[in-house]
Amino acid sequence: MATSFNHTILAYLLALKDFPNPLDETERSNLKKVWEEYKIQPKNWDDYIEPDFVKIIQGNSLLNQFYQQYKNALDNLGEIPDDLLPTQDEINQLVKKDKETDEETVGYKGFEDNSLPPDVNKHIENAFIVFGQSETPEEAVKKLSSIGKLKQFLNKL
Repeated sequence: MATSFNHTILAYLLALKDFPNPLDETERSNLKKVWEEYKIQPKNWDDYIEPDFVKIIQGNSLLNQFYQQYKNALDNLGEIPDDLLPTQDEINQLVKKDKETDEETVGYKGFEDNSLPPDVNKHIENAFIVFGQSETPEEAVKKLSSIGKLKQFLNKL
């Protein structure tokens, strides 16, 4: 699951950063369902959730074109330098708070460090959870400077 999960999510975030259009309502709804499935059963990523997630991406030819470009680059790269990954501070800036209660309206789960599947980066997982609950993930991803740095790094290869 580890490298596949990390690369799939990062390729999606990179593709969203390049994507010039907002996702349509059906795409958002389908993606939210995938994120909800993941939150409930993260261990089903490889067998059930990732194929559904990729099928949604493939349904949008331009998004899929960007996704495939980045997925191939990440798979060829292998290990991603830590300084190019989203940080928890960056992700926390995307979590919205209710003005009256000051509680998070978009939460993130993440695994405890000791139960994290091997090689799954908890910050990538948390970014996945936060973007999954965002009303406009294609706008939110533009706020992650690490995704821009990763994109520049991959474009130089």
